Amino acid sequence: MPGPFPGMDPYLEDHDLWPGLHQGFMTFLWSALNEGLPDRYVANLNERLYIDDPNRAIVPDAAVFERSSPGGRPWGNPGAAGAAVLDPPWLVDWPAEEIREGFVEILPAREPDRVVAVIELLSPSNKAAGSTGRASYQAKQAEILGSPAHLIEIDLLRDGEHTVAVSRHQLARRGRYHYLTCLNRGSGPRWRSEVWARTIRDRLPRIAVPLLDDDPDLVLDLQPLLDRCYDAGAYGRRIDYAAEPVPPLTRADAEWVDALLREEGRRG
Repeated sequence: MPGPFPGMDPYLEDHDLWPGLHQGFMTFLWSALNEGLPDRYVANLNERLYIDDPNRAIVPDAAVFERSSPGGRPWGNPGAAGAAVLDPPWLVDWPAEEIREGFVEILPAREPDRVVAVIELLSPSNKAAGSTGRASYQAKQAEILGSPAHLIEIDLLRDGEHTVAVSRHQLARRGRYHYLTCLNRGSGPRWRSEVWARTIRDRLPRIAVPLLDDDPDLVLDLQPLLDRCYDAGAYGRRIDYAAEPVPPLTRADAEWVDALLREEGRRG
């Protein structure tokens, strides 16, 4: 059963649904590329692994600096003998979360060490200010932009920090958008990007996937990939369309969503 939205479904941004969507989307994208690429190329599904500390403090509320105390006096409450006595602490172990993020590389079939293009689907951790996932992604982004490889970034998340390698100020001058797909060609100036901007009211775009200079771009349609994810993940049975999506929409968009969901029979 197809989803009710013409393009990206804002309810899929839910933190419980997103990991499966990310994995499914990149798997279907990998498959579609290998079906459409010329024989001299292959698409490779790869993953980035990092450990995310959910309790990591980026800016501390208080800092401790090493210095000598006046007169050599110990800090803290003195005990019976006048020396500071440690209060017994609790010992608490908490697991750091292992994060795996898939991305797709396009390679010459006989040159597996030569990367032609990298395609990324941004995750919430990539857009979370100060997070390990954001630092990891930005390091990879800078590495690709410093190489001859093309970079395609797909951002289907309304929440989070601006992350794609294109000026937010320049995008804002072009108009309103919720979702971005950005192409930065390795063969052109790195300060120039091709951008497909969409709102929740729009179908996802058909984008260019550049190859080596002597081959034409491949056209990749993103909407069927999302539609396949929606069906494969049974999201129609899992999403509560009676609730409002998170983050909240503008009043105009919320009214449009309400009318659409009622018309589609997803909201009473």
